[in-house]
Amino acid sequence: MPRLKEYQKEEVLHAAMNVFWEKGFYGTSISDLVQATGLNKHSMYKEFVNKNGLFKACIENYVKEVMKDNITLLLRSPLGIDNIKAFFYKCIDFLSKEGCKSCFLVNSVTEKEVLNKEVNACVKMHLLSQEKIFYDCLQASQQRQEISSEKNIQTLSKMLMCFLEGMNIMAKIHNDRDSLVKVTEQIFTLIDDKNMNDKTR
Repeated sequence: MPRLKEYQKEEVLHAAMNVFWEKGFYGTSISDLVQATGLNKHSMYKEFVNKNGLFKACIENYVKEVMKDNITLLLRSPLGIDNIKAFFYKCIDFLSKEGCKSCFLVNSVTEKEVLNKEVNACVKMHLLSQEKIFYDCLQASQQRQEISSEKNIQTLSKMLMCFLEGMNIMAKIHNDRDSLVKVTEQIFTLIDDKNMNDKTR
């Protein structure tokens, strides 16, 4: 069988990702994937090798298609803390929607023990990449004296990642926007000790 055409592959990845997103890696069976994607088992194994291979492809597709607007927001010029604030408020809008399934990457972290090394390395790479963007934004603001020079921006960037991951878990329990906003505002007082800028909301 020839390899899937690009548009076919995107449709398959979108369908498979939604199943993984809903049920998790462990809870998703090959039968679930066959039913959702329309591929038979032979075609699926030929294209993606195994379930781990398909899951990894879904992660890459999630970063490329779903996260692109958020990453673009973080990377807009000039880099700075305002980008990070806007990013988190966009996340809040997403997480406070009814039926939100949380971040696919964060969900994947919680299944680390059942994922193979290659998939875990892929998830880690993308999360570290996001942390690096947080760092670059904080560094730019610190250079403009918007953040105290006494602040350790490497530690702050890791704190933001911890908060992002925790916020995704929190949203599964308390997905009301007001609660997420209040916690977010408190986090940013630890960074710049200034009032939140209303225009970023």
